[in-house]
Amino acid sequence: MGALNPGIYYPVLFLAYDKLPAQQAQSINYSWALMLVIMSAIFLREKVSVKDWLACAVGYFGVIFIATGGDLTALHFESPIGVMLAIASTIVWASYWIISRQTQSHPLATMTLNFICGLPVVIIACVLLETVELPDWRGLLVAGYIGLMEMALTFVLWLKALQLTKNTARTSNLIYLSPFISLLLIYQVLGEAIQQETIIGLIIILMAVVVQQKQNKSTDNEIMEKSER
Repeated sequence: MGALNPGIYYPVLFLAYDKLPAQQAQSINYSWALMLVIMSAIFLREKVSVKDWLACAVGYFGVIFIATGGDLTALHFESPIGVMLAIASTIVWASYWIISRQTQSHPLATMTLNFICGLPVVIIACVLLETVELPDWRGLLVAGYIGLMEMALTFVLWLKALQLTKNTARTSNLIYLSPFISLLLIYQVLGEAIQQETIIGLIIILMAVVVQQKQNKSTDNEIMEKSER
């Protein structure tokens, strides 16, 4: 699990951000929930309904819409390699969650061990992809910020929120605000103009994810009712 996250996932994701506009990489990466459905069907032999498959198809239509800038007829990608890397990051992330579903250890302990075990993989990636050297204070500051905000504090706060909430579903739905907040930060911090096609494609992806999750919840409820009977 540590080899997948952070070992492989973050180098692949950061390479995608290097090749693509941030808004495209972020939006495509958010389709990982759809990839999780596909991989669960393949590797876990989970039953996937027709609605789930349709939701996945709609979601990946949104991915193509974003990657092509809305020009579906020409199918011109600003960076085909960047798009492939962004999609590859969803495969790695979905694989991580499929494996993590099989573990019963405490989430924080699991996350700590993942990063300890993933460190050698990250070092190897640095050796192969970049010249290993100590960055200046600005690089260290950015690295510290990413480690704290992206990989540590957010996980702790999210787990704590789930522990304190009385309505897990309502709290979980707040996750759908994150991609739009990210677009706002991309615009404000990076000064990257947000394209209309990105917003449309992201809404398509989110709609597909919402439909897929509602379908799974209704299926779980049916199973619980049958077992009670």
